[in-house]
Amino acid sequence: MGCFSSCLRGKKSAKGTVIEPEEAPPPPPPPPQSETPPSPAHEAWTVQDGARYDGAFKAGRRHGYGKFTWANGDTYEGDWLDDVQEGIGKFCTPQGDKYEGGFRHNVKHGKGKQMWANGDSYEGDWAHGLQHGQGTFTWGENSGMNASNVYTGDWKEGVREGRGTLTWANGSTYTGSWKNDHRHGHGLLVLANGDKYEGMFDNDKKHGHGRFQWGDGPWKGHAYDGEWVSDVMEGKGSYITSMRK
Repeated sequence: MGCFSSCLRGKKSAKGTVIEPEEAPPPPPPPPQSETPPSPAHEAWTVQDGARYDGAFKAGRRHGYGKFTWANGDTYEGDWLDDVQEGIGKFCTPQGDKYEGGFRHNVKHGKGKQMWANGDSYEGDWAHGLQHGQGTFTWGENSGMNASNVYTGDWKEGVREGRGTLTWANGSTYTGSWKNDHRHGHGLLVLANGDKYEGMFDNDKKHGHGRFQWGDGPWKGHAYDGEWVSDVMEGKGSYITSMRK
């Protein structure tokens, strides 16, 4: 079976993944009328560049279920409507990228799962070829500092935006607001060592009003409640030297 992915590539950084669209090669038009398949409706044809289609036709156009193979080895297998990929299908590349799910007008749309050759994956909502709605992105073991991190939450036009939870491989978590793929707005950060911060973030940094409580070491139980500027306690605030549960 073939597979289909609207080929997105991820730019990796320590702060997250910015996912940009990469156009999948559109399927070539059907062959000239003189080459259209005769009855029965299921047939195969090969165009000059070596691409091949095996599947259903209607009125000389791909319609129904079929498999298209590009000359570069990419394949799409699934539903066609009036010569475009429409419905449920699979796409894969020789490099190992795979997508299975919904399509509209030749791009990913609806529910679907994308798997990249490096082990990264995304499962959730798509719109017009981009992650949009609710979904989960898991970084693979070959993703450097992001390896095995998991984000579940809102997406908008290919980036994390809205509300979501990022879980790092070491057990630290962030739950809160996101904007343009960064922690932005109100959120709760819980580190693996027990430290906690709840308050405002700006571009991944503690910024604005927030409360930080130490959960380990000589300052365990101490807390700071006040203003922050770019991850630094700065401005008006209160320092609590001991807290009892």
